[in-house]
Amino acid sequence: MKIFTYSTLMDAHPRRMLRMLADCGGVGIWNLGPARTPGVLYDLGAFPGLGHGDGVVTGELFEIPESLLARVDRFEGVPHHYTREEVFVMTNDGNDTPTAKAWAYFIVETPPPSKRVPSGDWLQHLKGKQP
Repeated sequence: MKIFTYSTLMDAHPRRMLRMLADCGGVGIWNLGPARTPGVLYDLGAFPGLGHGDGVVTGELFEIPESLLARVDRFEGVPHHYTREEVFVMTNDGNDTPTAKAWAYFIVETPPPSKRVPSGDWLQHLKGKQP
């Protein structure tokens, strides 16, 4: 099954949770490459939150075994902090047409607009926050 990641699940994130899953016996985890999905990204401090909205959020598309989904749900704090919802994603092939369906994690409580990450790209946003 496919999962759209935009923060700690991404390959480039220093706390990469998918590595922890693999270390715990997770097999069959494949990075399918860069992807985008409609939505709004919020800066919640140490991590972001995906919300519904008129923007585009940048991330990565992974294929993971269905058996790992419950573990990812626990890591993401479902249902108290995040909900898992199916989204359409666009791979970064220059085409804005959705190319796949995937699961993504949405923040339960929408933060104020001042917390919005205008670029929709968490890793780029983190680089801008470094001294």
